[in-house]
Amino acid sequence: MVEENQYFFSKYQAWDLAKVCVVILNVAILIIGPIMLGAVVWYDSNNVNLIRKNLISQMLINLCKSLIIVCIINGIFYFIRLIFTPMSLNQCDGPEFFGRWTFVYLFTHTCLRQFFKVLYLYKWKLAISLNDDFFAFFATVMVAVFATCFTFASYMLGFHHSDLDFHICTGNHPLENIKVAMKHLKLPFNETNTKWFPSHYIRDPMSNFSVIMLCLFVLFLTLTWYL
Repeated sequence: MVEENQYFFSKYQAWDLAKVCVVILNVAILIIGPIMLGAVVWYDSNNVNLIRKNLISQMLINLCKSLIIVCIINGIFYFIRLIFTPMSLNQCDGPEFFGRWTFVYLFTHTCLRQFFKVLYLYKWKLAISLNDDFFAFFATVMVAVFATCFTFASYMLGFHHSDLDFHICTGNHPLENIKVAMKHLKLPFNETNTKWFPSHYIRDPMSNFSVIMLCLFVLFLTLTWYL
């Protein structure tokens, strides 16, 4: 049973045409993505027409720089998982944590930048009174701190064990990983019960976060284009 669970995703490791195409696509993204983002950063740094960079443009550059870093790191993690899968639970925790952190950070940063756009449109006097250099740096750091705390909280609750990438990394059956997480959290688990989490258990905070941030982002977009 252990051997079967250890290689539950053995078909995922098989090199077929679909997997070769996905690997080639990821290699292209890993190479082309940072180059294109780096070109945006280089253009912004060498554009003589920009006398003063406002808050929105600085946050865009910070976002591009962050995307370059996370694209490279997540790409490396992808190929490590592709080559060395299956790995232990502890080895899979790191890439899974960083992947969830990346989602929170980029989504929050993008939504916050859109909020500043709305601020410029509807509260012009307040927006221009802000120190662009300070608030661009401060907002970026605070988003990174928020993403770290939020991801760590969901990690301590064991919700990263529900992600498909984590199961593929470990090579175990999803129920086996969830059973381990429930055991660590000292929560009851019944394999015969198809309803894993009773109603009094909380949902994955990442799911609630995604819904809230998506609604805010759509609201900010609507306010931006409405004017």
